[in-house]
Amino acid sequence: MALWYGFARDLGARLSLGGLVGFPYPPVSADGAAIAVETARNIWLYQYMIVAGAIFVGLVRWLLPHRWFRWSVGVSAVLIFFIWFRVQLDVMINNWFGTFYNMIQRLWESRALSRRNSSSGSLRRSPG
Repeated sequence: MALWYGFARDLGARLSLGGLVGFPYPPVSADGAAIAVETARNIWLYQYMIVAGAIFVGLVRWLLPHRWFRWSVGVSAVLIFFIWFRVQLDVMINNWFGTFYNMIQRLWESRALSRRNSSSGSLRRSPG
């Protein structure tokens, strides 16, 4: 991850494979550039994680060959990638739910405020 935040994040325009599947890396000056660049960086990050995992698995296979390599290293790398991807997905869902529930809360508060303003005298409690 240090390599990603250090310098690999800015290599997306040159090394991204998204163009092969219909997601070319957009130029910074494109309309909606902030969203487009963030989406392209996310796609580039997925590619980076897959390639980094494959390089790790290849190096371990070459340097430390053993009988249970596929299960011990290969499956572990796949599991780590899936766990990382699941965390990314949960963050996206939480961001969406946060916006959605904030919108509902504002609607609820505005309705409660309008009720309170329209019947401000009828909500007084009687002692007792």
